[in-house]
Amino acid sequence: MGILQDRMRYAMEARGYADHSISAYITNVRAFARHFMKSPLLVSTSEIESFFHFLRQQNKAESTLHAYYMALRLFYEINGINDRLPKLKFRRVRMRIPRVLGQRTVVTLLENCKSLKFKTLLSLVYSAGLRLSELRNLTVHDLDFERRQVFIRRSKNRKRSNPKASVSTRYAIALQPT
Repeated sequence: MGILQDRMRYAMEARGYADHSISAYITNVRAFARHFMKSPLLVSTSEIESFFHFLRQQNKAESTLHAYYMALRLFYEINGINDRLPKLKFRRVRMRIPRVLGQRTVVTLLENCKSLKFKTLLSLVYSAGLRLSELRNLTVHDLDFERRQVFIRRSKNRKRSNPKASVSTRYAIALQPT
């Protein structure tokens, strides 16, 4: 799929897709081609339907099916084939509301934390509303103690800055490089 893959990557980059999305779409189209052992350009509409039937038989999540569908839709669009992809319906998946710790639970957790390092990290995560991946990518230079802001790199929403993150000076001293 070399030339087709390069064409798809180029088109996605030109349209401003994120690197992660480009990688996921290309991986999905490659898996599709590998399933049929031929170029996706040679796959018929009925074969595409059978592929999605196969994915459902494998108990793939609706979001996975949708990801494959969107990747194939873009692939065929880029290659000027607009009538190949069948109209498929996907079930609506209810989004689960994330569980959030209550203020008392957080206070109890922080009071029982013996390590200043972990207490600092827990306080920062809770006050700034960080995801674990965002915490892992955080450096000391991302913390602006004067303006009480945390600059978050490579977040789910690209770059985001949280001005409401209160980083107390007691914890800020522990986070400064030595």
